This record gives sequence, structure tokens and C-alpha cells, in this order.
Amino acid sequence: MTAPDEAASPEGARRSQARLIAVSLLVGLALGTAIVVLGVLLWQSSGEDSPEDAALRKRLRATRITMSLSGAPLDDAVAFIRDVTSVNVVVTPAARLEASGRPLSLAGKETSLEEALEQIVARAGVRYELEHGLVWIVHPKEELISRVDLSNASPDARNTVTNNRVTLNFDGTPAEDMVQFISDITGLTVEVDPAFASGDAAMTLRLTDVSLRTALEVAASQVLDARFVARGRTLTLEADDR
Repeated sequence: MTAPDEAASPEGARRSQARLIAVSLLVGLALGTAIVVLGVLLWQSSGEDSPEDAALRKRLRATRITMSLSGAPLDDAVAFIRDVTSVNVVVTPAARLEASGRPLSLAGKETSLEEALEQIVARAGVRYELEHGLVWIVHPKEELISRVDLSNASPDARNTVTNNRVTLNFDGTPAEDMVQFISDITGLTVEVDPAFASGDAAMTLRLTDVSLRTALEVAASQVLDARFVARGRTLTLEADDR
């Protein structure tokens, strides 16, 4: 006696059809995930702006500004842009040093903010790029790297750093005072590693409505070879020995 053919019965046909549908769904899900991952990898390697930076670039092109500079240092030109446009502009220490012997002079005519920035960096011997929704003025040979490590952060600390928005206005503030302020407004423990020789590092940070992570990236960039490392609910400003 032979076993009955399952597919020959109505019930067997329904089971076979269900299995085919399940397999098709699994294959489709796997392909969809692969396409998404591939898309992210291609975007990361393409050098294209993130959505946040693309919006900023559009804003730079749309914003009109009149700048009249005569022998002004780079920081004064940047402060004027921030005050007039509310665009967040950051100058790295390496760019500041490179531009220190090059006072800026610009004729007072209306241009786009993008054109004004291009004129400023060309005269200062530096360059600018967009990252984290900010304009970063950097040394020509400088590469921006992440200076915030959240790999060992607790879930609530990661959420706070990623999603909280802050506005900071520090002018020559000691690093210890800056991290204490961040600790006070977030409820996280923020500290400077005693073994890290931050010296007399003073922070000049003027940022409007940015994520806490972005603020920490900027703060760490203002101290030589420094980064913030999260461990649980504690953020530590320490030496970047990578």
C-alpha cells in the first residue's frame, strides 16, 4: 500500500500553498533587508550629504548676507555669521591656528551665505564641510572623526545623548565648568578624566538647538586629542588614544 499523495487532496494543496507563501515572504523580507543595508552602505561611501546636511546646504544657498570685513580674524567673521543667520558654525583649533596670520577683508555686498563662506575659507587658507547639521571650518588636511563613543552607554544615557536638544553659549569657559553644566541639565554624570591633561583648556561654544551628541562632538573637538566615552550613565572627557 502506498501513502496518499498529500498534494492530491484539497487539504494538502492548501498546506503546500501556505508553505510557498511563507517561503516567498521570507525571501522577500531577506531581499528587502539586503537592499536597505546596501543602500545605506552605498550612501555612506558615496560622499553625499546626509538629509540633515543636505537641508543645511540648501539653507546656505538660500540665505542672503552682507559682510563687510576689514582685517578681521576668522573667529570674528564666524561670530558675525552666527549672530546674523543663526547657522551653527564651528572652527577647529587647527583651522584657527592656520588662519591666525591671515586677517580677512571682504567687500560689503550681498551674497548667498554659501558664497560668503567660500570666500572666507579661501582667504583664511582653510576649508569647510558640513557634518551633524553644522558648518565645520577645518584645516585643509584635517579629517573630522567621531569623538563620542556610546558603545557602552546605558539605554537611557544613549537616548538622552541622542535625542536631547541643547543650546550652549560658552565663551572661554574651563572644560570642567562646561561638563558640569551638561551634567546639571541632563542628569547624567559628566566628568573630566583626572589622568587626562586637559590643561587650561577653555571652551568657546555657541550652538543653537543641536542634539546633545552634536554638542559633545563639538566640545571634544576643541580640546587636543580628546573624546567623550560613555560607560553606563557616565560620560568622561578623556584622551583619545585610538
